[in-house]
Amino acid sequence: IKIFALYHDNKPIFKNDLITPLLTGACSKDIEFDGYKDNTGDNISSKNRLWAELTGQYWVLKNYIPQNPNLEYVGFCHYRRFFSPKDFNDFQKYDILIGNKYKFTTTLYNQYKNVHHEFDIDVLIGLLKQKYSEKSVLSFINKKELYAPCNMFIMKKDLFFQYCDFIFPKLFKLEKMILLDNTNNVIGLDNLPFSIKKPLLCTLKLPEIGFNPACNPATSVI
Repeated sequence: IKIFALYHDNKPIFKNDLITPLLTGACSKDIEFDGYKDNTGDNISSKNRLWAELTGQYWVLKNYIPQNPNLEYVGFCHYRRFFSPKDFNDFQKYDILIGNKYKFTTTLYNQYKNVHHEFDIDVLIGLLKQKYSEKSVLSFINKKELYAPCNMFIMKKDLFFQYCDFIFPKLFKLEKMILLDNTNNVIGLDNLPFSIKKPLLCTLKLPEIGFNPACNPATSVI
């Protein structure tokens, strides 16, 4: 198992045999860093302003895992948010370990629209409808869905591959559609990571995706 703590600068680094620091957006940061950087090998480090910590996840997918084929579990936390040690008791009974969930007081669609930018999630919904039934997508976005915040998780490597195969193609398409739409503005661009990761951390439940792993809610430490 390897958990990557994602950093955006050289704050005090926490590392041990389990947790490894990874600097995101490293291509634009000329700093000393005691860990990996997301601007080596096959990378999208230059997209960090729009993609946030997802550039780190992409780097792990394309670089670290191929060089460490015996890895069984891969995970991500933040420089100021970590999983509690007690969360690792019997974690191998589960496919995925995620942060504490909370339930929206409104639907996923309305919550996103009220907090972020409506255009972004409308584009994402259009992309999902291209692959999944309209009934399934609409049912999903109109639920008062449980949401695991912070994009923190630990999952089996094969499931991480499935997750990335689902999330990154849609993110590339979403980015192009948002950037090319001349009615959009910088608010939408800054919200690009939220438009993909917030819904998609719930989309694991879409029945037609065939990706419905056993999840164990954990206690994240801030």
